[in-house]
Amino acid sequence: AKRESQTFAMVIADIDDFKKFNNRYGYEGGNQVLATAAQVLRNGLRPFDTVARWGGEEFGLILTPPVTLEHAQTACERLRNAAALSRFTLTGLEGESLSAQLTISLGGAMYPADGQSAKGLWRAANAALVHAKQTGKNKVVFASELPPDEENETRGKKRRGGNPDQYERFLHNKRKKKKPGKTPGLF
Repeated sequence: AKRESQTFAMVIADIDDFKKFNNRYGYEGGNQVLATAAQVLRNGLRPFDTVARWGGEEFGLILTPPVTLEHAQTACERLRNAAALSRFTLTGLEGESLSAQLTISLGGAMYPADGQSAKGLWRAANAALVHAKQTGKNKVVFASELPPDEENETRGKKRRGGNPDQYERFLHNKRKKKKPGKTPGLF
């Protein structure tokens, strides 16, 4: 993308209230929810886009070039709607069949506007995801939509250093200066 001056989107999709599925339906039910979410995400993207389970109930998505912010938002809304429309049957812990519905929250970041490194993009997408979760779940939020106070955690880095990667180096150097053997938050 950098070499060809193209944009792409990094998106984190998170299953809403996944722990409730595990508690109500057991791990087998949780696995079925994960498989359903993966299928919804894969079916809703172009063949050359990427979907990967990141861990727990999170999936990482790369919407490959060429993609604009508007296209990425539309694709993510389509995924969110497809998940919300998916109904499936799970077997409860007592052996009963129960109807279940899936919702997902998605946080996205655009290259190069929201970050110029994998770490910078991931942080921006994660901040957007956290905002989506904290403001009601079952939402799509991109880093460019974050309120100014949250923008300081991602997009505001550009104002402090001109380049988001400079802020990453600043944080790295700041961590290196800590005294050996001292872990913040532990006594």
